[in-house]
Amino acid sequence: VGQKSRLNSMMYAYGLLLFFSLLPCSLSFSFQAGVCDHAGVMHGLDMFEAQPGSGGFRIFIDGGGKTLQEASQNAAAAVITLSGPVSYKGMLVQVVNTDIEEAVGSWSELPDGVQSHPSCTTHATHSVDHVVNPTKQDDLKFLVPSGMAEGTRLSVQ
Repeated sequence: VGQKSRLNSMMYAYGLLLFFSLLPCSLSFSFQAGVCDHAGVMHGLDMFEAQPGSGGFRIFIDGGGKTLQEASQNAAAAVITLSGPVSYKGMLVQVVNTDIEEAVGSWSELPDGVQSHPSCTTHATHSVDHVVNPTKQDDLKFLVPSGMAEGTRLSVQ
């Protein structure tokens, strides 16, 4: 009887081990995952409410003496600076043409720890290095889309 009980206990333990090894280790969002419109990335998750105010973080745009319209006509870049009172690990930045509600442009010569989003070059995001070495400021070189129509409104988000 003792040996049978021990065998049953071992079978139970192996069964539990198998069960827990089959459970996912992290949550994933299969709906639109890997695309620019991934709901969890672009719109937040329902379980987290947006915080009021800016939290002290700022976005500053330097067109190098040119308006974004002039930069568009001359294939020039603008520098978008993100800064805050405390170090941050992650970010996701896009520039949206508000007339068509679509992300536009691309990124160039990004600082260490920042990359164009692997699935969507219109977005700049953090890399693993940024998470390991958080910073208080990032200067992101934004390539304005060429031939932008006069009066086009862009929003940095």
